[in-house]
Amino acid sequence: MTIEFHCPGCDKWLITSDERAGWQAQCPQCSTLVTVPHNLDAPAVLDPVVSKVAPTVGDAPPATDSCCPMCGAAVYSAAGRCTQCGERFGEDATESAKRDLVYARFGARWVAFMIDYVIAWLIPSILISVPVTLIGGYHNPIEDDAFMVSTIFAFFVSWLYHAVMDSSMRQATLGKMAMQLMVTDTEGRRISFWRAAGRPFAKILSGMFCYLGYILAAFTVRHQALHDMICGTLVVRA
Repeated sequence: MTIEFHCPGCDKWLITSDERAGWQAQCPQCSTLVTVPHNLDAPAVLDPVVSKVAPTVGDAPPATDSCCPMCGAAVYSAAGRCTQCGERFGEDATESAKRDLVYARFGARWVAFMIDYVIAWLIPSILISVPVTLIGGYHNPIEDDAFMVSTIFAFFVSWLYHAVMDSSMRQATLGKMAMQLMVTDTEGRRISFWRAAGRPFAKILSGMFCYLGYILAAFTVRHQALHDMICGTLVVRA
């Protein structure tokens, strides 16, 4: 059984095992410390660390036991990383992450982009367009069904590839791994799957007008491209 509840700090929908009812958890989006409710009808309670009115002693969660807000694994430490998924947590997680951030340079990001383009777009496009062309015949590449099918297929593969890889424990696609880069939120924490899933759509805007949205990464203070600003993400040195 699972317990599903909203974070009282940012209203993010969180899911964890019912075995962790009453334990301390940290919202991965706003870092609010909450107490996991005991049942579906009870709302999550703000932890005494961030609550204006501290709850009674009986409502306080165990001091040492907590669960990872990203994967739900049991964690027995006040700070550090989850041993299952690598998620940072604890009171000083945000400040610790900020101190470690080294923003990725435009050149490294461009090389990583080209590697990922070949892996997640060019190769899938060729793999699907060749058999479709052989079966249906080849005419005008813009009007032919092969072009449309290969484009849709390649976009889906690229979207899934970036969403899964950027939100994984490594926080990076194969191109970023090759350049020793990773994706974080603006506080240096691992991003969720859904935030990672939004980045490919935001990249469509970055690619307009001769890739000006991508070129912004060479001039902004934190080397953010347009899609990073839209999604609230950073690309940093791993």
